[in-house]
Amino acid sequence: MNENFKLLNKKIKILHLIQHMKIGGGQKALTNIISSTSISFEHVVVSTFNQYESELNKLNSSFIDCEKKNILKIIREEAPDIIHYHWWPGFKMIPKNKIPHNCGIIVTVQDPTPVEDIQADIYISGSNFINLFQKHIDGKKRIVIKSYIDVREFTLKKKKNTEIIIGRHSTIYKNKIPENYIKTLLDFSLKAKFIIAGDGESKIIEKLNLEIIKNNAQNKIEIWPGEKIKEMLSICDIFLYITPDDSFEGFANVISEAMVAGIPVIAENKGGNSEQIIHGKTGFLCTGYNEARDFCQLLIEDRILRLKMGGNSKKRGLTFDHTIMGKQYDQIYTNLVKLNNKEKQ
Repeated sequence: MNENFKLLNKKIKILHLIQHMKIGGGQKALTNIISSTSISFEHVVVSTFNQYESELNKLNSSFIDCEKKNILKIIREEAPDIIHYHWWPGFKMIPKNKIPHNCGIIVTVQDPTPVEDIQADIYISGSNFINLFQKHIDGKKRIVIKSYIDVREFTLKKKKNTEIIIGRHSTIYKNKIPENYIKTLLDFSLKAKFIIAGDGESKIIEKLNLEIIKNNAQNKIEIWPGEKIKEMLSICDIFLYITPDDSFEGFANVISEAMVAGIPVIAENKGGNSEQIIHGKTGFLCTGYNEARDFCQLLIEDRILRLKMGGNSKKRGLTFDHTIMGKQYDQIYTNLVKLNNKEKQ
């Protein structure tokens, strides 16, 4: 065991507070943190919904529904060593001086919006892009730990197709899918089949399917459930990730996952996408639908370039391994507990 953990003489209890444990990138980032950190930590997730129950069980992490129990009461009863907020706009955090227990406070920010300053011990941005929006926080309290994934999960055996597949997966919410997305894809007039995989709001999924039927595009575009994401990636030739104009990804898990699967990625040159995609080598960064269409056409026509970019994409994607992220969180958790113990003495 690491010497840092020997000094602590006990498991460190981390109380993770997050707005909702519904299917989403921020929630997946939380479980990636838990799965990548040392066994010297005890993780307790405090949230609502819990659509990640089976995953948390596999990680030996407990769950507390804060809709049924007051958060301050939970903190008193659990007496954590560290409270780790996984902040998203709209989630109200408790200022450190209001916490009814002496412990370290960490805030991880996965959204490019200025986070509330609650005088936490440390603020962690999930990308350099997100960190640009946190300059109101004391620079000594801010660091960047990029939101990495379990690369083993997306190292997939590729399958051959008789047609080009342009895939995409994400949570299917309003802030992820552009308006008139089906019409946009059809207007591309590409010799390829589109597959959109993911779970989310049933009304939006139903609307997408109705638009496909309305345009007689059942053989051109398909909507697959989230359970088939890996199957989609295993047959995907090109990964096209377009989001609404006002939606900015900090460090998109889905892009990393597609890269690890060996797929060239086309995404808009905004948010943290340029921290993942190397333009012209692992895929393309585009501005607007016309460029996205042209880059897709280029990769459809040039098989050698498509395969070369897919290989480059995989190599780069493998550097986004969550074990790298886990070691960084291990050190932060340990240092914060040791510092807090000194202050108590």
